[in-house]
Amino acid sequence: MEIKRKRTGEVLLVVKGSTLRGADLRGADLRSADLDHADLEGANLQGAQLVGASLKHAKLSGANLQSADLRVADLEGANLSNANLVAAQIYHARLFSAFLCHANLRGANLTYSNLREAALTGANLCGTDLRYADLHKATLPVKVIQISGMWWDVTIVQGYMRIGCQYHHVSVWDKFLDEEIKEMHCMALEFWQENKQWLVNLAKSTIE
Repeated sequence: MEIKRKRTGEVLLVVKGSTLRGADLRGADLRSADLDHADLEGANLQGAQLVGASLKHAKLSGANLQSADLRVADLEGANLSNANLVAAQIYHARLFSAFLCHANLRGANLTYSNLREAALTGANLCGTDLRYADLHKATLPVKVIQISGMWWDVTIVQGYMRIGCQYHHVSVWDKFLDEEIKEMHCMALEFWQENKQWLVNLAKSTIE
């Protein structure tokens, strides 16, 4: 089976057999690949290069996408239920109406991704970076709080709080000394003294 580039038709990879289900595609270079409606259920795509790939309505249930690079990929309507997306790079990706139920997104980077109407019931979002992600009408497994308009944007998920580039569990944030906060940024201590109490309380409220 041939995997081709979306626009040019160039053959990127030839895979034995007539299906990609369960295929071993670890580290494969599939940038801009045409994988619309592809059956990749259970496939091993660990570390695969999928930048700009088109995966509209692809079947990726149970697939291993750990550390895969899915930047600006089009995953509209894709089924990623039970997929492993730990530490995957998915920022600026299109996940409109994608099915991510019970997917493992621990530590995944989803900044700026379009997750409108995506189904994320039961997904693991611990450590997931959702800064600037569009979650309009998305079905989320937990309370995700996004706060903008302050000196730094704040995202809180399951007790984990990201303030700017700093990301820690609320139990860690609560114990930081003033000297440690000050080392983070010249404005950090002033910001933290003004906002610590309510942000810590808010973060604690998201712990299940």
